[in-house]
Amino acid sequence: MMRSIRQPLLFAAGLLVLPLVHAEDAPPPPVGWTGKGEAGAVLARGNADTTTADVKFDGTDSFGNWKETAHLAFLYGQSAGFSTAQRLEGAWQTDYNFSKKTFVFGYIAGENDRFDGFVYQVTLATGLGQKLIETDTTKLTVTAGFVTGACRSRHSTRTPTAAWSVATRAHRPATVLVPWASTISSS
Repeated sequence: MMRSIRQPLLFAAGLLVLPLVHAEDAPPPPVGWTGKGEAGAVLARGNADTTTADVKFDGTDSFGNWKETAHLAFLYGQSAGFSTAQRLEGAWQTDYNFSKKTFVFGYIAGENDRFDGFVYQVTLATGLGQKLIETDTTKLTVTAGFVTGACRSRHSTRTPTAAWSVATRAHRPATVLVPWASTISSS
């Protein structure tokens, strides 16, 4: 009887030790693109049928001193048979790391929103960045550089306007970049 109890106990002890042996191995660094995607839909039925759908993708690829970041999103809304939201946006940023905390970047973003008064908006930016805080739970990066953009109004027959500015911005990952700028525009 002792032998029949000893074998299962040894087997169970072996199963408990197995994860500890492999726990010391560091996980391999990510290879290729990593990211996240989101998709959502809301259907509300009643006096006025409402439909809303959105799709979003954010991806990152790092190799050597280079980091590529991409963003693509689409939003659609309809209420009582009328389109109430239709937005397509995309962005691309390339960073080159000079050191662990300092980098230079290039950024391009475009947006087409049928309900914001512009046919399109495009932004180009370049500058230097500094990672001030970088922990597992908190990341704070400050960038400073030059920003230029162009947009075309839906309500104007004039040619597209362009603007340039010297700007600084701070952002948290997975949020919209918020530029602080003094802008000089030309028409």
